[in-house]
Amino acid sequence: MLFNSDKFINLKAPLLKLIIERDDLILEEIDVWNSLLKWGLAQNPTISQDSTKWNDEEIKIIERTLHGFIPLVRFYYMSPEDFLDKIFPLKELLPKDLLNNLLTFHITPSRRANVNIPPSRQLKVDSAIIKPKNIAIFAGWIDKREYTHYIPYSFIFSFTDRNDLQTAKVGYINHGHYSNAIYCHQSNGPTFGN
Repeated sequence: MLFNSDKFINLKAPLLKLIIERDDLILEEIDVWNSLLKWGLAQNPTISQDSTKWNDEEIKIIERTLHGFIPLVRFYYMSPEDFLDKIFPLKELLPKDLLNNLLTFHITPSRRANVNIPPSRQLKVDSAIIKPKNIAIFAGWIDKREYTHYIPYSFIFSFTDRNDLQTAKVGYINHGHYSNAIYCHQSNGPTFGN
């Protein structure tokens, strides 16, 4: 994949921008951020790879290098852990209003930020009955949240009889817990468990 290749850091800014702004780029947003940071550091080879060693001037250089790309990163679709561990330590690179909105969003996810949140990159779902918005709902159920933008799960859809929707089973895989599944019962609706 391009983002993991050695050629990635040699991409010209306009081409990189065209790639990152695509709605069908299937890459975790934290990976988009990490790749941009790697690209930005490659454009400025005298700056240390260790961001804790950056001085004010180096922060400004990286900020200017990444400035046109920051609006293309869909920070609202990152996990709170990734935001806290990988974005917040580099908060100087983000516009203050974006940082404040992200803090509000991650601290109180039920409160919608008064901003225009870009759409998520479209997950391709090869199903006639399950749509990408259903995946977000399932992820919210699993996390016991009312809604979610971040979807850390891979789903498996299985039918014993493809002509009978009552045999549908929707399972998810998260960190090796293959036995977790959502079962669709005729009278009870979705049920979670092994």
